[in-house]
Amino acid sequence: MNSSRSRPGDSSASVRSLLGSGLGIALLVAGLAVWYATNLSGSFHVDETLYAQSGLAVFRGNPYTNPTHAFAPTAKYFVGLGQVLFGRTTVGARAFVVGFGLAAVYLTYRLATTLRGPVVGLVAAFLLGTSYPFATQSVVAMLDVPLACFVVVLTVVTLRWHRTRDRAWLPFVGVFAVAAATTKAYGFLYVLPHVCFLGVVLARRYGVRSLHRRASPFVGGSIVALGLVYLPLVLFRHPPAPAEYTAGVPFASAILDLPVVGNFAYVFGAALVKNLVHTGDGHAVVVAGSVHQYPPVWSYLYWLGTEGGTLLLGAFLLAVAAAAFRATAERDARWALLGAAIVVPFVALSLLTVKFPRYVLPLYPLVFAAGVVAARDGLVVARRRLRVNGVRVSRSQAAAAVAVLLVVALLAPPSAALRSATQPIGTDSGYDDAADYVAEMAADDPDETVTVLTYSGTIRIPFAYYLGDAENVEVHNFQLNDGVSERQYAEYRRMIEDDEIDVVVTRSIQPRLDESFHETVTAHGERVVSVPQVPGENRVVVYRLEE
Repeated sequence: MNSSRSRPGDSSASVRSLLGSGLGIALLVAGLAVWYATNLSGSFHVDETLYAQSGLAVFRGNPYTNPTHAFAPTAKYFVGLGQVLFGRTTVGARAFVVGFGLAAVYLTYRLATTLRGPVVGLVAAFLLGTSYPFATQSVVAMLDVPLACFVVVLTVVTLRWHRTRDRAWLPFVGVFAVAAATTKAYGFLYVLPHVCFLGVVLARRYGVRSLHRRASPFVGGSIVALGLVYLPLVLFRHPPAPAEYTAGVPFASAILDLPVVGNFAYVFGAALVKNLVHTGDGHAVVVAGSVHQYPPVWSYLYWLGTEGGTLLLGAFLLAVAAAAFRATAERDARWALLGAAIVVPFVALSLLTVKFPRYVLPLYPLVFAAGVVAARDGLVVARRRLRVNGVRVSRSQAAAAVAVLLVVALLAPPSAALRSATQPIGTDSGYDDAADYVAEMAADDPDETVTVLTYSGTIRIPFAYYLGDAENVEVHNFQLNDGVSERQYAEYRRMIEDDEIDVVVTRSIQPRLDESFHETVTAHGERVVSVPQVPGENRVVVYRLEE
């Protein structure tokens, strides 16, 4: 006789079956798509401005708008394409980045599912997509989320090739390796572990002598990808080189005059000089409440906890520990790749002098996938040990315990999940409001020149972008990053006191600005614009100076 009573575990099995069918990840990606898409408005910050300008310029026949960054253009092409398709707006520039963010969430699900099943994959994808740093970077025209997407898809296809031994996957490994390496200046750091893994596996399987033949599909895919990425440098001639590009370098002018070769020399030479100088000079950033020109080596570990919350830091530590154990004790090649793909870029970036929290964001998909798998395995071991000791834990009890632990992990301070739920993830720099005020001021008296003072390119570049081609506006700027001499402060103080400056555009929090100079501005001017910068606690402030 059939019984209508459900057996223990039937309901939990049904839930797992439903999640495993793909409905769970479909609903998650759809929900994130709505959330991300409704947070695309708002004006650009400085880096977004540069990427939006350079990305769009490529489609107008000029890949040299920002030559020091033109050697890593892949993600910028998508920023430009978005503006071609959807208009020269913030929504257009940010649209494809949203796509990369959603793709990274799905690929994290696929990676964790391959390792331990769909429920684990769904948890990892959920934690990634709702993490505050990842969500905020998925709705801006920046390069870190596209790089994260390329890194996780590179990991997925590399592991798929390793498992199936199907050479058809190797061209895709090459394509995505190039895509990641050409997205940011340090993209190659994320690619290096995968290329080394590929070489070691091929050498062990087929011998070193046949390495070149076995790796040919990978090389072929890489060459095709490189050809597509750098095609604009082949098609369009570089502009005249500034004097500093050739000063003191023998034959530099002759090399730059060569067809095609000169274009690559122009781009890669500019990038080399710029990045060497930038690395040597460092960059001021706040770590643990203090401003550091050369942030300490432990900065990224600190930022994992403060930016990504306790959950991200815990996932990182679990992922590294699990990878080390499984790669050494169990000789699991998959975990060797995961461990290297996380640790190598993390350590290398920690040793560089220039650091920002978002530079390690491309590790987030791997960290959450490996960390959730490691946490799941730890709970399974704990349940087995309880059973050995005579304590039986049913599946429903285990599921309830996991749910409680997950909630605690999500809410434990500092909580990136709470920030996602309570703080806006959209970005609005406020520089468009400052530009609108100055443009209206200039339009009211077209025969007079409005002289504007800004502090650093961080303000000047997006302000000028929104100001447009106003003919009777003159912008003066001094770089706080490079240090401002007393002579410069004295000169601009004199200009303010002599009524030669009409407007000052600044921010409410400028820790490197001399306080006495700021007092001069406030003493001679009236605050006419004050708008918040989202996210964050800063404000864009415009002072109109009295005549």
